[in-house]
Amino acid sequence: TADDVAAMRRALEMRAAAAGAADREFVDADTAVHRAIVAGAHNPVLSELFETFVPRVATAMVDMIGLLGLRDRDGEPNADEHGALVDAIAEGNVDDAARIARAHLEAMVADLGR
Repeated sequence: TADDVAAMRRALEMRAAAAGAADREFVDADTAVHRAIVAGAHNPVLSELFETFVPRVATAMVDMIGLLGLRDRDGEPNADEHGALVDAIAEGNVDDAARIARAHLEAMVADLGR
């Protein structure tokens, strides 16, 4: 819905504002983007699953950022991907949204393989 997209865009702004913050604050802002996207799906099972794994994933993300120096290269890693995903969702472009989400996950896996 328009409200869901507005929430996603607000979360993107929070994420951008956290680019200079500590890793934990940045991860919390990044999680807010993902949370807004999940909420926009209006799927209670997906929402519950997301909230169940967020605490562990957030801690792992903070560790990963530190170990890989992801924010040393870019204070707001994957900003373009997150923005493009929200744009695709806003446009109702399911194929692009799926492609962007998959590429984002594949890039994370590649970073972990270094």
